Amino acid sequence: MAGISLGGLITTYAACRYPQIFSRVAILSPAFYRNQEDIEKLLRNSDLSSIERFYMDCGTREAGEEERISEAFLNSSKAIYEILSEKAINTRFEILNDYEHDYLFFRKRIPEIVSYLFTESNAIH
Repeated sequence: MAGISLGGLITTYAACRYPQIFSRVAILSPAFYRNQEDIEKLLRNSDLSSIERFYMDCGTREAGEEERISEAFLNSSKAIYEILSEKAINTRFEILNDYEHDYLFFRKRIPEIVSYLFTESNAIH
């Protein structure tokens, strides 16, 4: 399962609730900050041992010139990544320099994300 923005938040929720179904997950530019405390609590209390791969990324300019909002996106994603890292899930987190919250930027990275999710190597090709 994959999601962008609030779809990334919903995808993370689905992975927590149904990890045996959604074992390979990708979230692009997730809007965790909308429900940060709730999603952190859910992640901490979820058994994610059946998650095979979890890809997440965040651009440094998600909100364009609105630096405060871009920082909120990045900081909230970093906090989620820390929780996932503690659970020893095969997680990859990419911070994408100068990437914005825009479909032109999203579609650029899809081939690499799919490669990560569906190859046995940990590297993105």
